[in-house]
Amino acid sequence: MTVLLTLTTAGADSGPFDLYTNLDGYTNPFETGVLKSLLVSGYSSTVVPDYTSIVRIKSNGDCINYTDIVLINTTTTTSTSTSTTTTTTTAAIINCNETAQSGGVGVTEYSIILDQPSGGVVAIQFNAFGVPDKLEIIHNNIKVATSGMTVPNEGPFDNIYGDPTVPTVSETNSIDQFVGTNKGSIPNRSSEFLSETGMTNTLTKQQWVWFVYSSTDYDASNLVTLRITGPDGTAWDLVRSCESTTTTTTTIAPTTTTTTTSALSCTQFELQNGNSPDATYSYTRCDGVFIESFLGGFESIIICAQSGVSADPNISITEVGTC
Repeated sequence: MTVLLTLTTAGADSGPFDLYTNLDGYTNPFETGVLKSLLVSGYSSTVVPDYTSIVRIKSNGDCINYTDIVLINTTTTTSTSTSTTTTTTTAAIINCNETAQSGGVGVTEYSIILDQPSGGVVAIQFNAFGVPDKLEIIHNNIKVATSGMTVPNEGPFDNIYGDPTVPTVSETNSIDQFVGTNKGSIPNRSSEFLSETGMTNTLTKQQWVWFVYSSTDYDASNLVTLRITGPDGTAWDLVRSCESTTTTTTTIAPTTTTTTTSALSCTQFELQNGNSPDATYSYTRCDGVFIESFLGGFESIIICAQSGVSADPNISITEVGTC
C-alpha cells in the first residue's frame, strides 16, 4: 500500500533512513536509504506492506535512533480494479500512565495501541476545567465512549462538533457531551467505572472515560483514537490509567504457597530541552518496552519510566513523582 510519512523533527546528524514494518517485528527493512529531506517534507512510500499498522523510521548514519509512526485515519481510494492508493495521517501515542497536557482550542487527537489480544481496558482520566470540552474514544472508526454531564460513558454521542467543526463556548452549553465546571458539577463516574472495569485506580482528574475491549475488538483493530474538542479560550489535560499487575501462584500439595507480585515501580519524569537543536533521550516504559526518541528544541515532555532516563546533555530531567 502507499502511505504518506512525515518526520516533524530530525536531528542534524540523522539519516539516511530505513523503513520497517511491525508485521515482522521490525526485522527487515522494506525500504532503505530514504533521505531526511524527503521525510521532513512528506515522503510517499509505495511499498509499505499491506496490513502494516506501525512504520519504524530508523536512521542508519552517524545517528542510529528511530521513531515509530502509527498509521491511523486511513482513507482508501480505488482508481482501477487492481490499484489502491491509501493516504494515512498520524497522531501522537499515549502510553500507560502518560499525560497529555495543556490542550486548547480545536480538535486534538492521540493514539493508543491496544496491548492485550485477549481483551482489556482503555481508561482515561479527563480534566476539562471550567470552559467545556469533549473527549471521545474511537475504535475502528466507531465512537465507543464519550465524556458527558448526564449521558453515560457509552453514549449517546455528539456528532455535530469535532472532526473538524469546533463550537463556540456558548454552543457547548447545549451539548451534554461537553463537560466543564462552568456548566455545573462534573460527574466523576467512579462507581460505574469500577463496576464495568474492576479497576481500582484512584481518580485524580474530573471524569473517567473508558473502553472495555474484547479479543474480537482487538482483531478488528489494535488502535484507539482519543479525540478532544474544545472551543476558544479553553484548556484541558488527561492521563491514561492502566491496570496494576498482580500474579498469584499456588504450588501442589502437600503444602500450598501463594505468592503475590506487586506492580512494577514506575516514576514520572519531566524532560526539557533547553537548547534549539533536537536532542535524544531513552528510557524503559512501565510495560517494559525500551524507547529511544527525539525532543525538539525548547520542548518538554512528561514520561513514565521504570528506572532512570538517559538523555543528551541539553535535556534536563526532573523527577515529578510516582506514576
